[in-house]
Amino acid sequence: MRKLSISALLALLFFSTLPLLAQHGLIYLLDKQLSIQAEIEDVDLNLFSGRMAIKNLVAQGQHDSRASGGLLAADLDMLQMLQGRLEAESIELRGVELNVIQTATGEPVIVIPLSNPDAAGNNAEALTIPLFALHKFDLLDSTVHLNAFDIDGSFAVEQLSLAGLSTLHDRPGSLEMKATWDNSPILVRGELSPLSDIPWFEGLINLENLDISEAGNYLPPSVEQIAGMLSLNIEGRLTAVGIAAQVDL
Repeated sequence: MRKLSISALLALLFFSTLPLLAQHGLIYLLDKQLSIQAEIEDVDLNLFSGRMAIKNLVAQGQHDSRASGGLLAADLDMLQMLQGRLEAESIELRGVELNVIQTATGEPVIVIPLSNPDAAGNNAEALTIPLFALHKFDLLDSTVHLNAFDIDGSFAVEQLSLAGLSTLHDRPGSLEMKATWDNSPILVRGELSPLSDIPWFEGLINLENLDISEAGNYLPPSVEQIAGMLSLNIEGRLTAVGIAAQVDL
C-alpha cells in the first residue's frame, strides 16, 4: 500500500509539473537550437486528452525579426500518435503576428533565415510527408507584416479555416478565408488538394480595391510608373500547371 501511495504521488507530481517542464523546455530549445529568444506566459498539456495550448508566445528571432501568438492550441488523437499517425481533431492559432524581412544577401527571414532554394541546387532530398489527418484548422485575427522582395505591406487574416486535409485518403479539403492586404478585402472559398501530385484549388477568389502602384517594381524598365486600383474575381480551377477559370476585372 505504501509503495502504491508513493507511486501515485510521484505520478501526480510528474503530471502536475509537466506543463511547466514543457514551457521551459520549449524556451530552452528555441534558444539553443534556433537562437530565438522566447517568452511564454503559459503552457497547458494533457497527455490523456491530447489537449495542448501555448498562450502568449513572443519570439525575438534573428536579424531583428519577431513573431508572437496569443493562442496556439491543438486537440490531438493520442492513440493514433502511438500508432505512428498524426491526427488532429482541431488546431487553432489566434492573434499571430509575424514580421517577414529580408537580409542584405536576399534571404527572407521569418524568425529564422529561410535558405534560398536556388542556392541549394538539385541535391535536396525529396520531402517525405508523414501520415496525418487534420480535421479542422483555424487561423484567427492574425497579421503578417511583409517587408521583403520590394514589397511593404500587411496581410491581415480575420478568419482562415481549413478542414479535411489528410494523407490517408485522396479526398479534397475545404478552404475559406476572409482577409485584407493593406485594407483591400480578400475572400477565398472552395476545395483544395495541396498534397496531390499536381496541387489544385477550385472555387472563388475575390479581391477588391488593391492599390497596384507597388507592382511597378516587377514591370519591365520601359514602364516607368503604374497606378490605380484593381478589383478581381476568379471562379474556377487553379492548378500548379495552369488555370481553368473565369476571370472578371
